[in-house]
Amino acid sequence: KINMLNLRRSDFIGRSEFLSILICQYKSMSYEYRELPKSRYAKDHWRDAACVGESGERVLIREGMKPLIITAKGRGSHQVVRTDKFGFPQGKAGRIKRVHGFSTGDIVKLIQPKGKYAGTYIARLAGIRATGQFDIKTPTAKITANHKHFQLIQRNDGFEYAAS
Repeated sequence: KINMLNLRRSDFIGRSEFLSILICQYKSMSYEYRELPKSRYAKDHWRDAACVGESGERVLIREGMKPLIITAKGRGSHQVVRTDKFGFPQGKAGRIKRVHGFSTGDIVKLIQPKGKYAGTYIARLAGIRATGQFDIKTPTAKITANHKHFQLIQRNDGFEYAAS
């Protein structure tokens, strides 16, 4: 797992250089040697992390700026079939990975033209079916709709992104 984390980090650094974004890397130990200017910013973990290292005193955090929260969600599992509470197989193994160009975990935009859940939603695909019916989970409900109403925003990369 450590090697994968370092690979992700170097991949991220490589992409940021391509986009001409300045990113400095520091070991976690370097925080012990530098303190945040006490009067400059309110105490918060993400602000502490932004002000680490030699360039920490030159960091400008604008009012209202919030961190991007990245949560690892994974890309699926090796489980072939679900089991009941006794460990016996329930149902059949999933036979499909991608339907109409979509797969579970993709971030999509759903434009539901009519019905109880009419409206526009942006969410992760919670489930796909070979019939072309897809599920998304919203904070209030699980919505099922036909694939024709979905637009792909981002393919599943194993992470969930949110602003705090």
